Amino acid sequence: MSNGNNKKTFSHLVMRKSFRFFSWGIRVPFAISLFFLYSKMKKGRAMDKKTYRQSVRRRMKELSRDYQEKCRREEQVTDRLFLAEEWQKADVVAVTLSMDTEFNTERIIRQALQDGKTVGVPRTFPAGQMDFYAYDSQTKLTRTSFGVLEPETDRLIRPEQIDLLIVPGVVFRDDGYRIGFGGGFYDRYLDRYQGRTISLIFTEQLNNDWQPEEYDRPVQKLLIG
Repeated sequence: MSNGNNKKTFSHLVMRKSFRFFSWGIRVPFAISLFFLYSKMKKGRAMDKKTYRQSVRRRMKELSRDYQEKCRREEQVTDRLFLAEEWQKADVVAVTLSMDTEFNTERIIRQALQDGKTVGVPRTFPAGQMDFYAYDSQTKLTRTSFGVLEPETDRLIRPEQIDLLIVPGVVFRDDGYRIGFGGGFYDRYLDRYQGRTISLIFTEQLNNDWQPEEYDRPVQKLLIG
């Protein structure tokens, strides 16, 4: 009887070990497959964002060729901004110094200074970090390697001091999610910022066909022209 029990015990042990080995053999390739599938999906989403960004930038260049039309639409949207409660209640406004094909922010900055508001403009740092610094007509500007103007000043404005942040971007969804310029500066900053956010955009920038990722941060209001 003992020999029979020993045989059963040995057989059971072999089967259990074999099952574990068999399960592990399936589990490892399956896990590897999932990893590569996830990596491929993530890369695909990044490629989708890049494609949407390039497409909208082409449209913005086309719009910029019709200077009068672009200015007309910017005026309409900017007028709506000045009537918005977020603008009227704000003592400190943070806004980018726009480039050629972007929504022009010169009038916004000029009006804010005339209204006695403090204006903050961004300065970027390594590792995708960004902060806003006080800006006025006397502030010296320097052009970065990307062609963006940034202030040469140490008058830092902390996130909690900003009442209204006007967020730029390239592509926008109706729910406020955006595709930026690729550096992730504003998404990281929005993690630290708890105040009001508005984006001023053209209809050419709207596209709901893409899905936001976990690190994307939406703006609260879109003003569209």
